[in-house]
Amino acid sequence: MELHQNHSVGSEKRSLKTFLNIDQCEPVLSAVDLAMETKTIKKYWLEVVHYLDLAENNEKLLFQDIVNNYSQKNRYYHNLNHISTLLKLIDSQHLNGKDRITLILTAFYHDVVYDTKQSMNESESVVFLKRHFDHLIEHKVIIDDVAQIIIDTKNHQSESFLSQLFLDMDLSILGTDEVSYSVYSASIQKEYQQIPVFLYHIGRNNFIRTMLKKGSIFYTQEFKNKYEKQAIQNLKNELANAQSSLKVCSSTKVPATRKRRAVKIMA
Repeated sequence: MELHQNHSVGSEKRSLKTFLNIDQCEPVLSAVDLAMETKTIKKYWLEVVHYLDLAENNEKLLFQDIVNNYSQKNRYYHNLNHISTLLKLIDSQHLNGKDRITLILTAFYHDVVYDTKQSMNESESVVFLKRHFDHLIEHKVIIDDVAQIIIDTKNHQSESFLSQLFLDMDLSILGTDEVSYSVYSASIQKEYQQIPVFLYHIGRNNFIRTMLKKGSIFYTQEFKNKYEKQAIQNLKNELANAQSSLKVCSSTKVPATRKRRAVKIMA
């Protein structure tokens, strides 16, 4: 969940050194915030409805289905606020027609299934998508493209420009200011709070190292220029912080099978 607000110099420096405790991250969206975010994203949904020529009664049920999933109590980052941020980034690309609708649909459905206890979220999100739209034979190309981009988000790898653009938007949080990144990091950990802290850091470190080993975190030149340098610094800061936490927990004995499971979950 992104925050863009002013902090005192002292408090900001402390947050950069330690990152936020998970109890300090923003809670699941309040009723007021939920209503506001639902209203914000509704106009994009209606754009999809018009383009795909969806029946009015049916589209309302589909939209509520999406809102219900993104409003689940365990979603501290992967919620409607995240979708709203992506939709605004899509606006900034000034796309039209099929490409724009493809990215809007991807934003709505890429995390529609999000269960931190299992590793099939992307494929389950595709099942959810196709349950909603498989009957639209005339728009099969769009739905198939959306499905592929959702699958691409699992490992953040793709050869398709449209998919690469969405992956860059989805990871843009990594390159935000350090305070916003700290809130994001704490929110992700909160979503995995059922996992022991030691195991969480093992898995999270695996994800961070994978990102840092890539030749570049972002595909497009626009996102490289805007986010790459800060993203690398943010990831390195979090890795250092996590390493310190692991040292504190170094006396904890964790079965190897559980370690492997934690890494798989976080990857």
